[in-house]
Amino acid sequence: EFDKSSECLKEVIKTDLLNSKALFYLTLNHLIQNRLKDFVLVSKAILPSSAPEFAALFFIYSVIVNANISKSEFPNQKNISRELMLILKKIIKYGQMDNVKNIASLLKKSDYFLILPSLPLYLAELFIKNNELDFACELLEGCPDSEVFRLKAWIYRLKGKENDAENELIKYRKANTVKKETGINCHLLNLDFPKTAPNDEKEIFKLLENAYKQAEKFVKEIELAHLICECG
Repeated sequence: EFDKSSECLKEVIKTDLLNSKALFYLTLNHLIQNRLKDFVLVSKAILPSSAPEFAALFFIYSVIVNANISKSEFPNQKNISRELMLILKKIIKYGQMDNVKNIASLLKKSDYFLILPSLPLYLAELFIKNNELDFACELLEGCPDSEVFRLKAWIYRLKGKENDAENELIKYRKANTVKKETGINCHLLNLDFPKTAPNDEKEIFKLLENAYKQAEKFVKEIELAHLICECG
């Protein structure tokens, strides 16, 4: 009931002109209904906010009015990207797929993916779930994140191209293999266990309890070593 919702929100704004929540949901109403002029008008009234959903709406506003924004990564960009995706997901729910695709295309064309580098991943996943596979591929073009391989594998799998999907997964696994000289290396820790498990149930539980204590001790030692490295 978007019209009734808008009426209620406007009543709130009459008594509180800068009510950011009311302005946000009124703007969202206009966007879902494809009332872009009203969307832009109300967006201008929204106060700057650190909340990711406000920033996400700001970026949609900016791309629609072709605003010139510095092309550098935005703080908290992952959360903002996710909120932007959720907003577009709501619009799709109300039959605005073409408008959502247009907004996504504008975001890519206007280099907003440089500001929000996680956004193409979130958007691609949204479009994959809505069976817009080719469009999802377009959004992933040029994205340097290794998650691109996983998403492309998903797309190929849905298209029935199993070999292509497996090739993308190989790329994904290689891209996420930690380099020994620069990354974190995992080593097995030897716990003090007997060679054979005891038959008595109580003894087994004692053994497990002892294993937890040993593991906890190792964790504390690692934390201490890490703290010393950080401080040193």
